[in-house]
Amino acid sequence: MCSSIRLVSKSVYNYYYYYLVAKIMVSCYPTTPLKWAMHVGVFLFGTALFCYGGHLAYEDAPYQQALIKARNDYVRERLKKRAGDA
Repeated sequence: MCSSIRLVSKSVYNYYYYYLVAKIMVSCYPTTPLKWAMHVGVFLFGTALFCYGGHLAYEDAPYQQALIKARNDYVRERLKKRAGDA
């Protein structure tokens, strides 16, 4: 009984998903100058977000490297102290 309910719910979900995808694809055609401008704008916005994320990652790299170096130095010192005490 439960498996049949899952199958029904999955099939209803799939039909609704394909309906939404088809509706989105139909809204893309025919291309008008306004839709073209919107597509270009969304593409440029996504590209700008991608570039900004790359900039943040590049900007944060020296800070992360300094943290890793400090942690490694701390661990080395602790291991040397333990090895020296033993």
